[in-house]
Amino acid sequence: MLGSKGQLGKEFVRFFRANGANVVARDINRIDIADADALRKLVRSAKPNFIVNCAAYNQVEQAEINTVAARQANAIGPMNVATISAEFGAAAVHFSTDYVFSGKFFYEPYTEEDSPQPINMYGKTKLEGEKLFLKNAENGLLFRVSWLYGKGEQNFIYKLRQWAKGKSALSVSNDETSVPTSTKFVVENVAAALQSGLSGLYHLVPSGFASRFELALEVREIFGFETDILPVSMDKFPSVAKRPKFSAMSAAKFFKAIGKENPHWRAVLRDYFAK
Repeated sequence: MLGSKGQLGKEFVRFFRANGANVVARDINRIDIADADALRKLVRSAKPNFIVNCAAYNQVEQAEINTVAARQANAIGPMNVATISAEFGAAAVHFSTDYVFSGKFFYEPYTEEDSPQPINMYGKTKLEGEKLFLKNAENGLLFRVSWLYGKGEQNFIYKLRQWAKGKSALSVSNDETSVPTSTKFVVENVAAALQSGLSGLYHLVPSGFASRFELALEVREIFGFETDILPVSMDKFPSVAKRPKFSAMSAAKFFKAIGKENPHWRAVLRDYFAK
């Protein structure tokens, strides 16, 4: 388990240990996945059946400045994971993002057949990582996810709840749209994919999509705070990195492959916070 201290990594560690798996968990303080020799040494020692890579440089703004660090984590690291997992006969799972797309001007979610065209350095390094991972992994699993939330501080929902404290009103963009996705949803479905023996590229998000504004309204209803949520354009928030306005993805291919119905993002959100 690589990137074990991030919100997605933590959910994987919790899930697998709860289901009796022996988990070797590592984060950047113990291993840099861009260091192929160190990663090979770890895999040789651990002898895993599969390697789940949640490590990433996901600071979108900083990626425009720290391009070398972003590429090391998002491109070179996944290549190493793929190459070394194939070398030792382990299955490999890696995660990418909706930010590999440029954004649409009409509400039709992206499918796996659509051509990626990232507009910021984060998206560009993640797309490079996708290509290197799929090229070097044997039967690797690559999932694109979006707007992740879980147990951690680096997600919109946590930040929204903090921003709302002591404020009568908050401005939230109503023209930035994607699919809110819980870490629990991702982990449970990745486990199903591993059991089914899937490989290749899949989008992994709930059904439907929402603007940041619509998500904020839903979160306010769940937690019962009274702060007014005001819709504004994303252009009102200064940003070094360009961001796609509509980057929602469809996970129809994945759920057809595993024979399940895909729940709506609102149902996934309420399920997550109910538990």
